[in-house]
Amino acid sequence: SILGKAKRLISSFGAEVDDDLVFVSNLNGKFYSSFNFWDSSSNLSGEEVLTQLNLMPQISEDELADAGKDISMAGLIGSTLMLLECSHKGAEIYIDKIPRPSNVSLKDWLITFPSFGFVLSLRPRNTPKVKEIFRKFNLVCERIGKVTSDCQVSFVKDSVEKNLFWDFKTEPLIGIEKIKKINSNIG
Repeated sequence: SILGKAKRLISSFGAEVDDDLVFVSNLNGKFYSSFNFWDSSSNLSGEEVLTQLNLMPQISEDELADAGKDISMAGLIGSTLMLLECSHKGAEIYIDKIPRPSNVSLKDWLITFPSFGFVLSLRPRNTPKVKEIFRKFNLVCERIGKVTSDCQVSFVKDSVEKNLFWDFKTEPLIGIEKIKKINSNIG
């Protein structure tokens, strides 16, 4: 866990229709033996790790992100689904635009837990500035999709082939609506 003070938080509840979905990560690393954990920090100095960690508060304090989520054990797609469900939104994910290490298959990368990885929901006017912030430190920051209003997540390939992957109206992932109802009954 991380302990500290924040002036402003990035939550998973604020994605807006037409936001860019942006993937941020450090592709310079390797898989931890026998796990789908991408280690991109053990080769960094303490100063480099702190520099990378301080980029997210900068994005937050500059109000550049509508929403965001760290990429957890659920991998890029599972973590993106969590963000979208919390925001009551859907997305088109441009599956062929997702950056990954050259020696890792897309299938493996989508379920990888990176030591440094985030998905952000950004107003399109903020995307170039956010890219510039991360790229200054040799981090990948690429637009991988677009937020939609329909509560469905589709994979888009080659800008034409579109396949429905998830529909929150028929299959919640974390059940955020149920949790909200329980909490409203309690207090």
